Amino acid sequence: FNGKTYDGMIDSGANHNVFPTAYWPNCEGTVFFCLDMPQSISVSLASYGAAPSTTATFNVLDYRTYGSLAVQPGLSGYSADNKEFILGLPFMYGRRTYISIQGRSTGTVPNPAVGLN
Repeated sequence: FNGKTYDGMIDSGANHNVFPTAYWPNCEGTVFFCLDMPQSISVSLASYGAAPSTTATFNVLDYRTYGSLAVQPGLSGYSADNKEFILGLPFMYGRRTYISIQGRSTGTVPNPAVGLN
């Protein structure tokens, strides 16, 4: 992200995307970003096993648009306790996401692996 490499994961249990850096300001008293306008973000996803990578694009939206902590498309933020890039449930909205489990057979695709459509 933004020319730097971060460890990361895809976590369907996370209610927002978590950035490893305070790229935009958080809304007061929250871990969520306050933005003047939506931002389109591209990230490169690669496996630790040096499998081919892919690029994914998603939007980061203003927390104030939602007015609650519900999962919403584009809900993203930063936490100083986090040093990884976490693509949460909002990342999966509007796309098919396939995730293989390490140690399980997936045919010819080395695992773990992520597929996006």
